[in-house]
Amino acid sequence: MANTILDDVLFQLLKEGGWVLTANQRLARSLVEDFETRSVLNGDTAWVAPRIMAFSQWYADQVHQILHESELLLSELQLRHLWEDAVRTDSQASHGGLLQVPQTAQKALEASRLLSVYPCSLPSSGLTPDQEAFSRWLTAVNKVCCEKGWVDPAHALTRVEERVRQGFWCPAGSVRILGFDDPPPEVTSIHRALIDVNIDASILPLPVRTSGVSYGATDPEEEIRAAACWARQLALSGQKRVGIVLINDRYQRDVERIFLQELQPGNCLLADPEDSSLSFSQGRPLIEEGVVSAALFFLGLGRKLSLEEIGRLLLTPYLGGGWGERHSRALLDAQLRRGHATQWSLPALIQSRRGSRCPRLKKYLSGWLEKKGEGHRTASEWVRCLDRELHHLGWPGDRGLSSRDYQAIQSFRGKALARMASLDTFGKTYPRHEMLRQLRQICQEMLFQIEAPQGAVQVFGPLEAAGQTFDGLWVLGCSEELLPQAPRLNPFLPRALQREADMPRSSAGRELRQAQHLVQRLAASSDRVVFSFSSLDQGGTRRPSPLIRELPELPMEQLPDSWSPVQAMVDQHVPLDVEDDLCGSPLPAEVEVSGGTGVIRDQALCPFRAFGHYRLNAKGLEQPDVGLDASLRGTLVHKGLEILWRELGCLDTLVTLSPEERHAGIEKAVLQAIRQILPEGGAFPETLLTLEKERLVLVLQGWLNLEEKRPPFSVMETELEHQVILGQLHLRMVIDRVDRTEDGDLLVIDYKTGRVDESSLHPDSLTEPQLPLYATAALEEEVDGILLGQVRSGEFRFRGVTRTAIVDKVPGLDSEKNRERWKAEGWQDLLSRWKEGTRALADAFARGEASVAPIDPVKTCTWCDLGALCRVVESDSLTGETDEP
Repeated sequence: MANTILDDVLFQLLKEGGWVLTANQRLARSLVEDFETRSVLNGDTAWVAPRIMAFSQWYADQVHQILHESELLLSELQLRHLWEDAVRTDSQASHGGLLQVPQTAQKALEASRLLSVYPCSLPSSGLTPDQEAFSRWLTAVNKVCCEKGWVDPAHALTRVEERVRQGFWCPAGSVRILGFDDPPPEVTSIHRALIDVNIDASILPLPVRTSGVSYGATDPEEEIRAAACWARQLALSGQKRVGIVLINDRYQRDVERIFLQELQPGNCLLADPEDSSLSFSQGRPLIEEGVVSAALFFLGLGRKLSLEEIGRLLLTPYLGGGWGERHSRALLDAQLRRGHATQWSLPALIQSRRGSRCPRLKKYLSGWLEKKGEGHRTASEWVRCLDRELHHLGWPGDRGLSSRDYQAIQSFRGKALARMASLDTFGKTYPRHEMLRQLRQICQEMLFQIEAPQGAVQVFGPLEAAGQTFDGLWVLGCSEELLPQAPRLNPFLPRALQREADMPRSSAGRELRQAQHLVQRLAASSDRVVFSFSSLDQGGTRRPSPLIRELPELPMEQLPDSWSPVQAMVDQHVPLDVEDDLCGSPLPAEVEVSGGTGVIRDQALCPFRAFGHYRLNAKGLEQPDVGLDASLRGTLVHKGLEILWRELGCLDTLVTLSPEERHAGIEKAVLQAIRQILPEGGAFPETLLTLEKERLVLVLQGWLNLEEKRPPFSVMETELEHQVILGQLHLRMVIDRVDRTEDGDLLVIDYKTGRVDESSLHPDSLTEPQLPLYATAALEEEVDGILLGQVRSGEFRFRGVTRTAIVDKVPGLDSEKNRERWKAEGWQDLLSRWKEGTRALADAFARGEASVAPIDPVKTCTWCDLGALCRVVESDSLTGETDEP
């Protein structure tokens, strides 16, 4: 039989009908299991169930026995609510305006219980303002409880003692109290009461020992992984009770992840692995379960939703139809992100054309909005109302539930909602937001643990491990900050009072004593005990607890290698075969790729960018800016100039206009552009649109001031679409503008609302291929010049290159300088090199070239939406890091 605290004496006491009261439920269950195992080994075929119970459960049973019919035992939630009322009422009466009533009430409730359990009372003088306020709250709460017949279990200790002394609880045999490092006052009080009525009762000290070994890790990751490998080795050797104690509860998440990798490396990618060999004693807050978190999120939705809230609503599988419509809802989320609204009205979204693409989403949300409860109701009415609302929302969705989800739903409906309904005790009605706050707090405080067979490796908190025995024990997080802990006094009780009564966390001496008991008790719970710590944690250095510094170090050879596939490769430096695959499959001859000049531009900037966008159809999710983003403002400028030049037609018309007529024409073009690009009822307030109108008028006016300095010209085209075949690519081109001079020369203009870089037109490093494509493939006539028009407040200019003969017809243009810089022999040479360059880019795309080779890592990759796909940010080229010293 495994090492156990149930020795022969304790076993015989239980056989004779004695009682064992334990420090926690887990120790009680362990003793019951040990008793049954020993009985079987003794050859017993039947036995009376042993009288083993957690002290807290025994105490609760006794409190229920002493209650009169007119009395009501208050739950934790009811007590906290009662204290919140007292704090809020007093704060309003004194105009104090407390901002954190729930947190204040919780601390006050803790102070009240300390006064009830420890033999002391508040002094009548020398109190701080906070302590005086607490005294008023305590008086108010006690008065209400007395009038209503409400009982706080902690305040019933004296009555339970009296019940024991009067012989109402008469155990047939002896009583042993087991598992407490330092028995609290309620335990010692009951023990004295049992002694006073001549019952054989004693508090058994836990075995203590100063032994074990220590292990120092660099960081928590290394510390936890070492513990996991050690535990796995013991479990594989047949040990049935391997314990892991968490001194630092922050470790729990990482323990789950790393222990799963080491104990079940084949299941580490599963969301809900089966047959786990790992058990947790504490569980985690119910609110952290996905299905419960989703329910609270749904119930808390308002009529106005942020884009993040809409995204969660569309992508969660726990909303009705979420699994069946997952593809259409994901597309809707992406579409909404491409818009310019950061908020949506839920009814408007449901009724919009976009919402109609997800009919089940529309059905469930519409049904919920119709049934959504408002106003004031009692707690039980809210419970029924909220449960109905979740039904109308189709919660928990149409995807099959895992065992964990099913159990979480049962806890939410059967326990959390039931606790909330207990607030009916106060006979009040509550608004919706208050009930949702209470429900969230209940789910935050309620620990959820999935029901599953107990694994060989069990994870405990320091208190849950009390009295347990193990085949091996590893204690994580033994740093000097946590072992011992720093004192933490309750602010509502005088400091001297807490120290004189030796209340929990009241002094450094008490914490040191507690820590010593803890370490000695854990050391005695197994013949193999390891105390570990991390030297680096949360960005700071850490030292081991002084209580473990003298322990010998764990020999490294006793730690097995990691079984985590990724960690094994890192630790063992496994050589990987590297193969560069820079090409996708070529485009089949019969397949046509449609698109604009963007495919050529992306191929020039980075082949993978073109492959990702136009072969994989990959796009990053967008995030709307507050107000008008740069892209939308640029679109408005393009549209305004298009409308304006269609109306003007030529320079002669412009110069004949009076200043008033020109201003009126610009305003008209701006208003039309805004109406066409930003329909009425959009997401932008009128004030913002007025400011944008004023900006556009100034921008267009500044541009026309530059244009009127040119020699006469006519506008032949504005925003006209052209179809061009370039190899296998069918490109749709929209040319911003085509001008013809009075001498018949043809100029192609592309507006740019950002800063213009002429080097982007260089035929050997072409990153802006639109104009060269327009000049070489889009128009039937030969083009005489390509111009980038920088339309930017305070920076209006032309950049580009033309035939030598017309260089003077564009103000500020230096074509000769560009040709010299680009080593071009003449205009025809440039046209030929542009044609060859764009055709080469098109052919490279058709061949499937997809290397991650940005032409300029910073300029190309900073605004690219495919960084998560190509992971170029991890390369040295973007960070500027090199392998050179």
